[in-house]
Amino acid sequence: MTRTARRLGALLVAAALLLGAPAAAHARPAAIDPACDGFGLGGFVQVSDPAELGPDLPTGVTVDDMSCVLDFGDAAGGVRIFAYLTDPFAVFLEKAQSYAAQGWTATEALDDGTEIPADLAGLAARAGDGEISLVFRRGADGAGLYYATDDAQATFGVGTFLAVYEDAAAAGGTGADDPSTISDLRTIVDAVPTPAQGGVLLISAALLTLLLAVPAFLLSRVLAARYDRWFGWLDRGRLGRLREELAQPRSAALRWVVLGVGMLLASFIAAFIDPRFGFNGLSVRLYLTLLVTFVIFNVGAWAVVTLVMRRVQPDARPTLHLHPASLLVVAVAVALSRLLQFDPGVVFGLVAGTTFAVTLALSREAVVVIAGTAYAAGIALVAWAGYSILTFLQPLDAGSVALTELLGGLTLEGVATLPIALIPLATLDGGILFRWRRWVWAVVYAAGMALFLLVLFDLPGGDVPVDPGFWNWLLVFGVFAVVAVSVWAVDLLLQRRTPRETPAA
Repeated sequence: MTRTARRLGALLVAAALLLGAPAAAHARPAAIDPACDGFGLGGFVQVSDPAELGPDLPTGVTVDDMSCVLDFGDAAGGVRIFAYLTDPFAVFLEKAQSYAAQGWTATEALDDGTEIPADLAGLAARAGDGEISLVFRRGADGAGLYYATDDAQATFGVGTFLAVYEDAAAAGGTGADDPSTISDLRTIVDAVPTPAQGGVLLISAALLTLLLAVPAFLLSRVLAARYDRWFGWLDRGRLGRLREELAQPRSAALRWVVLGVGMLLASFIAAFIDPRFGFNGLSVRLYLTLLVTFVIFNVGAWAVVTLVMRRVQPDARPTLHLHPASLLVVAVAVALSRLLQFDPGVVFGLVAGTTFAVTLALSREAVVVIAGTAYAAGIALVAWAGYSILTFLQPLDAGSVALTELLGGLTLEGVATLPIALIPLATLDGGILFRWRRWVWAVVYAAGMALFLLVLFDLPGGDVPVDPGFWNWLLVFGVFAVVAVSVWAVDLLLQRRTPRETPAA
C-alpha cells in the first residue's frame, strides 16, 4: 500500500470513529454547515469555517459549496480534509475531472487498502455506489478523494471529502513520531504471492541470475586485465596512502574510529532515501535508526564470520575495516531509489569488510561469503517478521515508530544488499563465490534475488497493479548487462586492432 493511501485510510478510519462521538464543545461559527456536526473532537480534530481559509489553496480545493474543514493538526502531520457535503456526487465528479485534466494519475483504493487503476470515465454511472475512494498522484504531490451516499456503508461519512498532500506534505509529517519512507515496506501478509506470482517470482529470479552471470563475467575479465591502466592511480601518491591507511589503520582503536566515521557518513547518505530528510524531528530519528541498522548489519556479519573462521581456520583472525568505495554504492542506491521512484527504496548496507591475518584459500573465502550472505538473509527475515507484527499493531508513539523502522531498515539492508554484493565481479563477494563454484553462486544469487523481489515489489499475477519499481529494477539490471557487454566488446575490438609486438630475433 502506498504512503498516500495509508495516510488517507488512517484519516478515514479516525473520522469514522468521530461520527459516533458527540459534537465538540467548542464554539462553531454559523457559516459551518450543520451537517458537519459530529466530526469535531476537542484536542484532535478541529472543525473550521471555509471562510477562514487563505487565498493560497491546494490544487483542487475551492471554497464554493464547501461545508467545513476538518483539521487533524499534529495528529496527522498537519493534514486538513476539505468536506463538501452539499450535492456531494456532482462535486465528487468535478474534483475527479479537475485532477485528471491536470495530468494526475488516478487509482481506486479498495476496502482492504489495495489499489487498482481508476476508471474515471465510468464514474458518472456510479452515483448509487455506497462508497468510492480515489487517490491522485503527480510527482511528490498526492490527494485522496472520497465519496459516499450510504451511512450504512460509509467508512468516513456521507458526502465528498478531499484530503490534499502537496510538496513536502505529500510524504506526511516531519515530526519525531511521523513514519518515514521505510514504513512503506510491505508486510509479510501483503507479500504472500498468489500461485501466478510465485511462478513469476521463480522465473524472474532465474532470468535475472542468467542475465547477470555472463555480462558480469565478461566485465570482470576486462577489469582484471585493465585495472592497473584504468584505476592504478587510486593506489599511487597521497590518495593511495590514504586508501591504505583507511583499509589498514595503524591500531585497532583507529580502525574502529575510521569504521565509526564511515557508518556515520553512510547513515547520512542513506537518510536521503526519504524526500523529507532535512532539519526536522523525523530526520533525526531516521538518521539514528539507520545508524543502528548499519552497526547491527556490519558488526553482526563480522561476528558471524569470526565464529565460523574459528572452526574452519583458527589462525585467520578476522578484523573489520571500512570499505570507502561502499559509500559511493550507498549514494548510487539512494539516487536510483529517488530517480526511479523505488518505494520504500534500496539501502545498501555493506560498508565494512573483513580482512584476515593469513591468506585464505578460495574455498575458505567462499565459506566467508556464504556465512555473511546467510546472516544478511536471516536478519532480514527475522526483522521483516517483527516489522510486520508492529505494523499490524499500528503503533503511534515515537518509540514504537522508531522500533518499527529499525526492523524495516534491517529488512531493507538485508534484502537490498544481496543482489548487489553478490554480482559476480572479481572485487565483490559474488566474484569469489563465482570463481569457486559457479553453480553455488547461481543458487545463492537466485535465492537472494527472489527474496529481494518478494519483499519489495508487487509482482505480476496478483490482484493489485504491478509495482512500477519492479519494471524499473528490471531496467537497472538490463542496463547493467548492456553496459557490461558493451565494455567487453569494445575492449575486444581494441585488442584486435592493436598490433602485437614482434619478438626480437
